[in-house]
Amino acid sequence: AVLPIDQNLCSLLGYYAAEGYSRQSKSVSQVAFRICESTLKGRIIDLIKQVFKISPNLGEDKTKITICDQLVYNLFKYVFDCGDSAYTKKIPDILLEAREKCSQAFVSAFIDGDGSVVSQRNAIVMYSVSRKLLDGVALLLTRIGVVSRYSTTKPRFPGKKVLQRYEKLKTEPKAHVLHHLIINGPDVCILRDQLTLYSPAKKQKGDMLNQIDRRKTLSEGRFVNLEEKGDVVFDYIKNVETIPSKQNSYCLEVEFKKKEERNILWGEQILNYRCDGDEAAALLLLDGLLN
Repeated sequence: AVLPIDQNLCSLLGYYAAEGYSRQSKSVSQVAFRICESTLKGRIIDLIKQVFKISPNLGEDKTKITICDQLVYNLFKYVFDCGDSAYTKKIPDILLEAREKCSQAFVSAFIDGDGSVVSQRNAIVMYSVSRKLLDGVALLLTRIGVVSRYSTTKPRFPGKKVLQRYEKLKTEPKAHVLHHLIINGPDVCILRDQLTLYSPAKKQKGDMLNQIDRRKTLSEGRFVNLEEKGDVVFDYIKNVETIPSKQNSYCLEVEFKKKEERNILWGEQILNYRCDGDEAAALLLLDGLLN
């Protein structure tokens, strides 16, 4: 059997990143989606049938879509390596090499399931307790020319509906830190025009977003324009923090004529020309040179 890496699969992975989880016991292997919105529920069921050629089960007042199949569980757990719970989720590595249409399908589904289109703020926001997942989504967004920003809440308890669920299950709720990935300014319409949203409410709000010409940031209490050159955006440093550590650190310089010839580290949407890749390359060569 052949499983194509296409837009349907990537959409399903996007819904899983937003609303899915997986579990395994001695008797069962499951991949499940928790969804209440009827349009998205039908969309996920259709995708499961198209991608895996199987029909999922509906349970718990038809808010839970479950695939009871060990092969599918192993695909999500070990091949796609999506993470099995909210805190361990990340984007599948296959998306980093997939076509641009696949990235768009994944992000569209993620916003459908766990994002908001905030027309009053002219913004699109994605949420997760997994910062690693949002880091991966931010990387996918850079591939389609979209710059995003992070925000993090203080520890807090879930909303009213989730608290009612905890009460029904007779389980103590846990406070959690929620991470936001925010797209605004000119990026919001760049992203909007590349999305395919199935949530009627979010699609309607997306049509209300306004085109903005310049990227801005809040610095010293006022909004200022960000300088741009090509596809690089020059941001402002708002604070510098020293993090003490007793771990060993190694620094190795590799000769270069131009900064562009250096290895580049990508993280937090920041390009860094001094990174451990230089050191790793030299250390890996060392054994060959000694022998």
